[in-house]
Amino acid sequence: SGRSFLGLPLITVLFLLFLLAARLLIPNHAILPYIFPIAAFGLTVSSVFDFETGIIGAVSLSILASYNQYNSIDLALYYFVPTAIAIFVLGRGRRVTIFFAAGLALALSGTALVISYRLTNSFLDLTGAGTLIGAAFINGIGSVSFTLIFQYAISQILGKTTALQLMDLSRPDHPLLQQLLTKAPGTYQHSLQVANLAEQAVKEVNGDALLTRVGVLYHDIGKSQNPS
Repeated sequence: SGRSFLGLPLITVLFLLFLLAARLLIPNHAILPYIFPIAAFGLTVSSVFDFETGIIGAVSLSILASYNQYNSIDLALYYFVPTAIAIFVLGRGRRVTIFFAAGLALALSGTALVISYRLTNSFLDLTGAGTLIGAAFINGIGSVSFTLIFQYAISQILGKTTALQLMDLSRPDHPLLQQLLTKAPGTYQHSLQVANLAEQAVKEVNGDALLTRVGVLYHDIGKSQNPS
């Protein structure tokens, strides 16, 4: 479709928005650079498109956002390493809980880096370290929150169905599946069996198993209107 060509321009626009915001907000601040939710870009791109693009974008954004700062190397590592870990934790982002797990991974890995920075100094400033640890956790929460918002907005623009939406459609208590179960129970059981077979087949060829499963679950939904 025509909307499929919007993917690269959307990634570019989102990248430039994050970079502009970072270059405006980060300089001359001590704590704000550690709060800035830069990981939201990589997580969004990874969950909507693929993780390779998310990782490449995260590397580029981390370097450019921290460029020419007094602690540019430390800041670039603080941005990229937790983002990469969170992207791997998030995967396809099939459940809301996975997003929060990615946020926690982001916060904990950011905390580990902050502590390692402080331990390399000749003295350990507990107040400063505590402040930066708090900033790392705010970063994790904020990044995941922005990711959910951007993921939804971009998927709507592109006409894509996100993994979260597919998981919702595959729930046995979904009203439409409940309608099929109630009005055409034989067809419902048939759809479940074919969905299981199709899902296993698609996994063998490295296809989108979740999308296939959901499509097959609903392939006979029209029979609920006239079961006989």
